[in-house]
Amino acid sequence: AGTKLVNDFVSSELPWMTDGAGLPPHADEHLPELVKLVKKVTEQVGILAKDEDENLTELSAYDVVPPYDQAKALGKSNIDVGRIAAGLPCGSEGFLLMLARWRKLERDLYNERRDRFDITQIPDVYDSCKYDLLHNSHLDLKGLDELFKVAQLLADGVIPN
Repeated sequence: AGTKLVNDFVSSELPWMTDGAGLPPHADEHLPELVKLVKKVTEQVGILAKDEDENLTELSAYDVVPPYDQAKALGKSNIDVGRIAAGLPCGSEGFLLMLARWRKLERDLYNERRDRFDITQIPDVYDSCKYDLLHNSHLDLKGLDELFKVAQLLADGVIPN
């Protein structure tokens, strides 16, 4: 109830800057849910990243970690089959990079100290959800479907048509 949106001033101080759609009714109820779900997904990716990090440190100095060959990826549509079978993220993204992506979203979406949501981050949350649902569904991240629905609901009011 006492939380503030970063762009509160737009509707009150600068009404001519308000977009036609705007946030849906009761957006203030959906924003905390969005933050909670982002934290839930970030936590799961963190567990996967921790496992990946531990596996990398277990390699000896003589082990070679082959780089992902992007040139091959462009020419072959089935290049990720091995990564998917191994339970790895799609493409060249590892769990550590995936974790950095979700942590940034979590950090930028809500400032706990100021109790403030930044609704400009909603499209980024939406895009990350959509990407992971399409390309990393094999990771079975709990709550990602629900997060996508909430992000989509809120993004419809934030993303200009």
